[in-house]
Amino acid sequence: MNRLSRGLAALGLLTLTCAGAASAEDPSFTGRWRWNKAESTVAPGEALPKDILTEIASAQQSRVQWTVTITDIRDAKHTQSFDGPADGQPHPVVGSVQGETAAFTVGDNSMQAVFRNPAGESDTVMCTLSNDRRKMTCRGTVVESKGRSSNYIDVYDRL
Repeated sequence: MNRLSRGLAALGLLTLTCAGAASAEDPSFTGRWRWNKAESTVAPGEALPKDILTEIASAQQSRVQWTVTITDIRDAKHTQSFDGPADGQPHPVVGSVQGETAAFTVGDNSMQAVFRNPAGESDTVMCTLSNDRRKMTCRGTVVESKGRSSNYIDVYDRL
């Protein structure tokens, strides 16, 4: 499962990547985030993007809403978005692989996302904020359809 098909980066989140951490009443992690290439790692064999810009509009137990724009090495932009409850149940990721879903759970100091695609791959990501709320760190594990797993870390700087 590559960064483009995962989204956080998803959570870039995901990525992506996307998500943040804070209490459900504290939206301090909402805003614009840029992927920090120097502080991040990628799963083995994964193509390195040129840039990831994540905009988090909401990350509460009642609603998670984000948009991520990934710029690949050829300067092509790929946009994905999510708008749904943080109920731990799968909901569609718009702009991603047909049938890809994300399930979010928001805690007091973290947010977890589980992305799944129709090929049987999954990406589980846990994101937290630094004490000054200027950096967001997302630690993830990708599990391929044949069971092989790999880990990565995505670090984002607040814009």
